[in-house]
Amino acid sequence: MARESVPGVRCTHRLPSGGRFRPTSIARNHETMSTITARLDSWLRDDLERIWKSHGEGPSTGLRRIAEEWWAMEHYPAIAFRDGVSGRRATIRSGPDVWEVVMVARDYGDDRNALREHFGESVSPAALDQALAYAERFPEEVEAMIADNERMERLLSASHTVR
Repeated sequence: MARESVPGVRCTHRLPSGGRFRPTSIARNHETMSTITARLDSWLRDDLERIWKSHGEGPSTGLRRIAEEWWAMEHYPAIAFRDGVSGRRATIRSGPDVWEVVMVARDYGDDRNALREHFGESVSPAALDQALAYAERFPEEVEAMIADNERMERLLSASHTVR
């Protein structure tokens, strides 16, 4: 039986390396959550539990993250996920993070041709389009990464100001 999420309550999970909490798409959109029961071989369950523990997650949150990332990679094949000092984030395979593509796109006034010229041959137009589509589907995740970057930029700027 599906259960409604409570407005104003966010489901979150901790990212590796002390990264930020990343809201799930369910929490972002206040959608109904469904319960799925699955039978797993013991070796798979044990390995998943090890992975979830390394991410500071329990089974429900960990499986939801894995399912969401799988869904994203199925729908946006140019997208992958990486762990790093800023947490787990969506990236273009062998390219920049999705939030970085969005920031550059904004700098160019969302002019796709200028965006493609900016990245040249290092990132395909299809990959850029998929990054922007991912950002439209998961706007809160991308905006949180942009906000973190802008906050760090302000802090670094303030620390280098001559007094």
